[in-house]
Amino acid sequence: MRYDDRFLDDLKSRLRLSDIIGRSVKLRRQGREFVGLSPFNKERTPSFFVNDDKGFFHDFSSGKHGDLITFLQETERLTFAEAPFGTRITARFENSAFEEADVAIWLLDATQAMKRSERAVLDEAKRARLPVQMLVNKADRLTADQLATVMAAVDEALVETGLPSWSPPLALSAKKALAGKLGDAAALEASGWAAVQARLDERIVARSDELKERSLRRRAARVVATLEVQAEAQGAQQRREDDARAAQAHAVGQAAARVERDADPIAEDLAKSLEPHARVLAQDLELVFIGRDRAAATADPVLGRYRVDRALATLAPPLARALASLVPEAGLSPARLTPFTRALVRAAASTGPVAPEALLPPLARAAVATVLEQLFALSVPPATPSPVAGRLRELHALGAALA
Repeated sequence: MRYDDRFLDDLKSRLRLSDIIGRSVKLRRQGREFVGLSPFNKERTPSFFVNDDKGFFHDFSSGKHGDLITFLQETERLTFAEAPFGTRITARFENSAFEEADVAIWLLDATQAMKRSERAVLDEAKRARLPVQMLVNKADRLTADQLATVMAAVDEALVETGLPSWSPPLALSAKKALAGKLGDAAALEASGWAAVQARLDERIVARSDELKERSLRRRAARVVATLEVQAEAQGAQQRREDDARAAQAHAVGQAAARVERDADPIAEDLAKSLEPHARVLAQDLELVFIGRDRAAATADPVLGRYRVDRALATLAPPLARALASLVPEAGLSPARLTPFTRALVRAAASTGPVAPEALLPPLARAAVATVLEQLFALSVPPATPSPVAGRLRELHALGAALA
């Protein structure tokens, strides 16, 4: 609610500033002013001055300066110029306020029907499971019958929103309550504040531990809900990855079946593709026998090792490339197959002084068999145990316990 300037000026004209401040600050007269210790800072030498004639105070220790209204705002945390009721509250404010609050005290205007924006905010409070205590303001502007009608309408609106008041709504006049707090005893008695104060003490202050626990449980539940969303997203990602691996394994299995069915013709084609490399190897080995006895050179172990090394360098790389091209869907790169092809070529070349081209058929058949073993191993998707499912069960149980 908003108080107009005339009302505030009237309050200040009726009340002496030193009397109000003197209730909380020990003042002593010093000439035409009063002086005391700062209510805003701890100090030993008084630096707080009050001037009734000018209607202001000044605190040299903190630099604070103002009139009666300013002093009450600073010391009592009172608000004299709140936004007019019904002003749009941003979703960001609603969410942050509801997340931090233990309980909300909602002040309705008795002279107006509940607005759609107010219902929307109450709906948000309901979703946040926040206890709300309803108060109805400006009761002094209505007759008893009119106020009864308004209170019945408030009860009906709360039923519609599904958000009951923490305790039955109470009517008051905030304007008179404020005047009462500033010294007008008759206004305070007529304001209805005594009943509100008793209700707040009984249902909120006295139950602060319960409200704090409820608030902590709500916050914990929001954290759990966030973790559930993250865990579900991780689970969905894990399922997509598992599906992709299963599809890859299925494709590899089909490729393995095709290679197994056509193993012989594949081996023949593979041997033919290596023939140019075998001829290069044969030319290299012929150079060894120039000027030497062929039988002695063939039996020489050093030359035998040279023969194996040249076979590895000449045949293993193209054999790895040829095998990788057989089943591109398996993702078997030449680098991954090179250790296998080197082992096969080494075994073939170590059997003795056989013409390179004669090595190709058995080498190709052995290579195809080796690739088949790799493909069959890849056709079974690896088990990927995931803790996500168990984590979700734990979070669901924790969320249920916090509800």
